Amino acid sequence: MIQMRFVRGFICLAQAEGQLIPFGTNSGGGQRMYESLYTNGLTPFPNRVVAIQARMQLLKRSDLGAISLAYLEMDVAETEEEITKLATGDRFAVVVRLDKNEYRLLGRPVEGKPEAYPLPGADLRDNEMQTWPSLEVAVDAARDTARQTMSWTTVAAFRLKRL
Repeated sequence: MIQMRFVRGFICLAQAEGQLIPFGTNSGGGQRMYESLYTNGLTPFPNRVVAIQARMQLLKRSDLGAISLAYLEMDVAETEEEITKLATGDRFAVVVRLDKNEYRLLGRPVEGKPEAYPLPGADLRDNEMQTWPSLEVAVDAARDTARQTMSWTTVAAFRLKRL
């Protein structure tokens, strides 16, 4: 039986060309300690020390601006029944699985920021991590996204504490 997935850990948030890109641990091997959270299966760094070391590597990249640390908590519902268990939260993201380890996270649209048109809302990278304010709105956005993308789509309670 599939159970709710709990994502907990540290991430790096990097400014790049109007986006706020979340980085977690590298899933592919090699010298880099980091990889986009969108392509590493939503895997944050296991602890603050590793996140700080990865931030030092990211600071060497000329294509990135300011890089900060944050602590991420996501409760990703795997079934319709689990979605109802998220009702106690107040910040929600739509989670779209595009491939085995590739995801997209969607939140509410923000004036002056790019939207995910024709999908509802905006990519969290583009809207500065602004989530949906209610479970009902997030569920509606997830259903519409699933219909349009034909991809596995769900809702997650989303908490991000910038450090």
